[in-house]
Amino acid sequence: GVVLHGPPVGVRRDPRHLSVSFAGVAAEALMLRLDLDGVSVGVVAGCMAEAGRVSPVLRAMGVAAEVAGGAVLLAPAPSLTVEDVAVAVERIAAGVARLRAW
Repeated sequence: GVVLHGPPVGVRRDPRHLSVSFAGVAAEALMLRLDLDGVSVGVVAGCMAEAGRVSPVLRAMGVAAEVAGGAVLLAPAPSLTVEDVAVAVERIAAGVARLRAW
């Protein structure tokens, strides 16, 4: 139920950016849920979201529209600790579970 966008792990990946989609979860809903839990993620640019469009980059990569429309972007700050990242992962997993159950 999770789609990692981009090259396989370890192959020319930028460790500062992660694009991922969660099946059955709208990106905007997840972003709002996580914001309430103190985790910031990005979604497709606002101008594209208003038009109901999905990321042209993901579409050019062959990502299906229904998957690309649920993509969130994570860009951890260099100041985050391993513990900070672990907490964020737990909150993301809980947020996805809540939205899927709704």
